[in-house]
Amino acid sequence: DMATKKVTQWKAPAMLAGTAGPAAGPDGTLFAASGATLTALAPKTLEVRGAYQTGGAALTSSPVVFEFQGRNLVAAATGDGRIHVVDAADLSKTAARSEGVLGAGYESGALASWQDPQGTRWILAPGAEAVHAFKLVEKDGGLALEAAWKSRALVSPLAPVVVNGVVFALSSGEFRSKDPSMTIAQRVQKSVPAVLYALDSATGKELWSSGSAMTSFVHSGSLAAGGSRVYVATYDGTQYAFGFPIEH
Repeated sequence: DMATKKVTQWKAPAMLAGTAGPAAGPDGTLFAASGATLTALAPKTLEVRGAYQTGGAALTSSPVVFEFQGRNLVAAATGDGRIHVVDAADLSKTAARSEGVLGAGYESGALASWQDPQGTRWILAPGAEAVHAFKLVEKDGGLALEAAWKSRALVSPLAPVVVNGVVFALSSGEFRSKDPSMTIAQRVQKSVPAVLYALDSATGKELWSSGSAMTSFVHSGSLAAGGSRVYVATYDGTQYAFGFPIEH
């Protein structure tokens, strides 16, 4: 608390999942992914308001909060390659769940969500070899995630960003391995330069790519966008800014 200097803490049951940290709902409620549990925390006291259990699979992305049909929903990915969607007001059950298409064992890191001018709610998730796009729809009195498109092949993709209706997806180029005997130097040697792609948000069709502009891979972090530019920071310490006309 900046006024009282009081520090409030909450101890997660396991290491926090994902690369974007906890997500905040419209009322300030925090949602933290840890182990196989998505926990809702009161904004000031960090008291547990509720928890969602995935059923065994560990969460591998930070949660993302969005509005759909007047409801606040939370989505996160799990290690079996699925996306789970729950109602922020009731974490006791799953509202929707995708098939395990992201690739078992791949840590998605973070998800992206946006709503197009026609009112369609999209969820974008990096998988083992591509970015996957899902539509959240009403079906049989409930909600369902429908696979919409899959991007071109990408190397260890990161969470995309959506700017002016265009999806920017990054092929990070990083060689990922769970082999404990592999050294950092070996992973660096096996990695390839990152490539940024602009994709049609409705079809996933490639509109543009950065080609060979970047000469190193991306190890951590995420894409940033602002001022008609998309920013990428690579492992060798270089910051890239890619500009695009606003009409795109």
